[in-house]
Amino acid sequence: MLKKLSFDENAPWKQRFRAPTILWTQLAKAAPARGLAASNKSGVIQLYAWHVPTGELQQLTHQADGKIFGVLSPDGRYVYSREARRKMSRRACRPTRRLAWLSAAPETCSRSPRRPRRASTSTSWT
Repeated sequence: MLKKLSFDENAPWKQRFRAPTILWTQLAKAAPARGLAASNKSGVIQLYAWHVPTGELQQLTHQADGKIFGVLSPDGRYVYSREARRKMSRRACRPTRRLAWLSAAPETCSRSPRRPRRASTSTSWT
């Protein structure tokens, strides 16, 4: 006989869909014992410092709407992420936040690193 389906918050079938997962990871090139991971371990996707030898994850971001994108510096000391866009013009740059790898105290960088300019593909035939 089938059991009656439960719709309460802790129903077993709901727990299966809320299982913590790791979406992506990144290792520091110069310090492979340090890594960065994005996971929904806290219920919302956040960035985590990943201590590779032990597999331990420490939450770095604590944003209500989550944080999925970030970049680990090559030496593994800092994590860079963008601020959420709030009523800014389309062309306005979002500030970049810098987090220490094992600290949740963010710093706002004054300027984002600039991308190299693309080579011009147009030619002049005059």
